[in-house]
Amino acid sequence: MNRNSALQGMKSPWTARLVFSLLLACSYLWVLRISLPAGINQQFVTVLLPLTSVVIVVGLMFLRGRLQHGDAGRTAINRFPIGDVLLLSLPLAPIAQYLALNQQTLYLLDTVIVLLGSVGLLLLVVLVIPWMLRRWIAYSAAVLLLVALSYTLLNMASMARANHWHQTGAAVPQMLMFIVVLGVCSLLYRLDRRGLYLLSLCFFVGTLGQTLWLGENFERKAGSEFEHQRTERTSRYPWVTEFEEREIRRNPSVFLMTYDSYVENETLLQYGIDNSDQEQYLAAAGFQLYPGVYSVAATSRDTMSRVLGTASALKGVAGFNPVVEVLRRKGYTTFGLFKSDYFFNGVGMGYDENFPPPSRPAFALARSIAEGEFRHDASFVDVSHAEFVHRKRRVLSEPAAAPKFVYTHTGPGHSQNSGACRRNETELFGARLEQANEEMRADLDAIIRSHPDAIIIVNGDHGPYLTKNCTSLAVGDFSIEEVNPLDIQDRFGTFLAIRWPQSHIQSHPETIRILQDLFPMVFSYLFAQPISEEALVKPTIQGNWKDVIGGLSVDSGVIAGGAHDGKRLFTSSSLVQR
Repeated sequence: MNRNSALQGMKSPWTARLVFSLLLACSYLWVLRISLPAGINQQFVTVLLPLTSVVIVVGLMFLRGRLQHGDAGRTAINRFPIGDVLLLSLPLAPIAQYLALNQQTLYLLDTVIVLLGSVGLLLLVVLVIPWMLRRWIAYSAAVLLLVALSYTLLNMASMARANHWHQTGAAVPQMLMFIVVLGVCSLLYRLDRRGLYLLSLCFFVGTLGQTLWLGENFERKAGSEFEHQRTERTSRYPWVTEFEEREIRRNPSVFLMTYDSYVENETLLQYGIDNSDQEQYLAAAGFQLYPGVYSVAATSRDTMSRVLGTASALKGVAGFNPVVEVLRRKGYTTFGLFKSDYFFNGVGMGYDENFPPPSRPAFALARSIAEGEFRHDASFVDVSHAEFVHRKRRVLSEPAAAPKFVYTHTGPGHSQNSGACRRNETELFGARLEQANEEMRADLDAIIRSHPDAIIIVNGDHGPYLTKNCTSLAVGDFSIEEVNPLDIQDRFGTFLAIRWPQSHIQSHPETIRILQDLFPMVFSYLFAQPISEEALVKPTIQGNWKDVIGGLSVDSGVIAGGAHDGKRLFTSSSLVQR
């Protein structure tokens, strides 16, 4: 009797539609498993796939009463349920948030591509396909399940940031997010479908509004970072104006060889890494080392844009900066060579020759969303490091009729910046440093052979972020008293070595205090003109950058505030030689 009842139950419309709904969900997960790029989302799908049966059955059984009666009649309805389109507001909310946060690097076309592409894809997979299969599946349950799954996957990048995930996530909070969204949507759908429509729409509007409001406040706060700057995007530092209309006196090629997160040995020794051999190699090759140099900013684009004469972080490193403008007017051919398109994605490139070719920012954003993480080292151009090095060496080696200005930016690179250090974070950096040293030696050998009288600059842009949480020591998370000199060096410390032309004996006509003093010093040589100290960038960490070190500051090489107030940031400093 029980066996016959079970067999009869297997033949019921509800059971059949439940099985087909489960198969549809499994097929979606399988497609995602093989199509998503390696990352947090792919791992979540891999975990969810074998658990799909349990999760879906629980969710569908909760709706069983509704589906048995409400959906039974809908199998004969051919009109598309327009109201269900509002359910897509929920998974579209993270997309709108990402678009709002990345407007500075997105063209209008890219925003349209991402938004319309997301709407079209969600409409197809969440509503249209289940509607086309409505005679065989539990339509409402399938839609709610796919809405919850889509929201979880699209919101994964925000979860990764909040939980300090890098490349791998945590299954428990991911599953909880999925189950909570599914449960809430199911309950509201059962009680009042229109109420769920309204809630989804309000969630979308609220998420977007909060993002825009916070972004506006951040921009307003950042605007006061440098009091002598009116607008960050159009600013140029006063020292530039002292040279741009003058006649150039010397015109050697200038090579700006930036090695990301490269710092001097005083800092490295505190990690247990000894890089003295590389510094000795540079000294033997004719480089003058400038100890104790730091940056007034702590990210690559912010540091290097200020080195190049502007506070426009987005456009400065991409070639739209006063240094490139002045040198180009003086007859230089300019080159910008990077290992990825991170430095110019969304703004274009302003050098005469650029590498690599830029990708569409829309595709870059879409890939990060698909990975479930906005990685600091994400590259969306299909260029290998070997190809970058080959192209770089060709430019470094080729003689030219006109003087060159070449800016390259390569490794070793900082920590993964998720907000939590990996157990072997320092060891990983040490291995990358060794590779960067080998690359540096080959780079410099290529330049010296072809351009023996060039100005060759070897510099780091900021620290490797290896202490405490391996990212910003935000005010509130770390107090001023907890931040020590190594923490500051670890974020703002740099490296600087310059090989001047053989005919020039450098004897500190201007003292290098901060990395942003670099091109005033170089221009002073090219134009044979001293620079007034009043025109230089203030050697002070101020504005929002103080938040990176818990609210502390550094002024003229001296720590301001906290337990080490009044102490020199570096024990060996070029400021002492003044």
